Amino acid sequence: MILDFLLPFLTEYGLIALSLSSFVTSFIFVPGFLELSIIAFLGLNFNPVLIFLSIMLGSVLGGLVNYYIGVFGSNLIFKNERGVENIKKWIERWGNLSVLVASALPVPFPFALFAILTGFLKMDAKSFSLAMIIGKSIRIAFSIAVLVWGIDLLKFYHILL
Repeated sequence: MILDFLLPFLTEYGLIALSLSSFVTSFIFVPGFLELSIIAFLGLNFNPVLIFLSIMLGSVLGGLVNYYIGVFGSNLIFKNERGVENIKKWIERWGNLSVLVASALPVPFPFALFAILTGFLKMDAKSFSLAMIIGKSIRIAFSIAVLVWGIDLLKFYHILL
């Protein structure tokens, strides 16, 4: 159902839609969106570098919005106090490395909650941004590389048959 709406939207508006969708899915947990988007855009012969940049733009902006939601709305996140406390300890112990690792983790890790918590803990915005950009770059570049390599492998396999 969602794909029936999403795929025409993505193909009609191209990389702008990809960036916007990446931004929106920073708030709404949509498992596999990144990978499905990459596959769709590679299938439409978009440049992998432009796919990477579009996803990064939306994803990083969405992560920053989540961070500032945490900064300004910290009293709204204490519904799962045990989970919040575990993440808080991890952030306090590992700092920037925790943001880098969390932003590089694949689905189903909920980075949005993590970003909100780092904002709540008033982690330095510049440190958060840099670590998030590095982590998301690793995740997105790895996903694109695996998918491009996989598509090339399938083409090679098809030639052999």
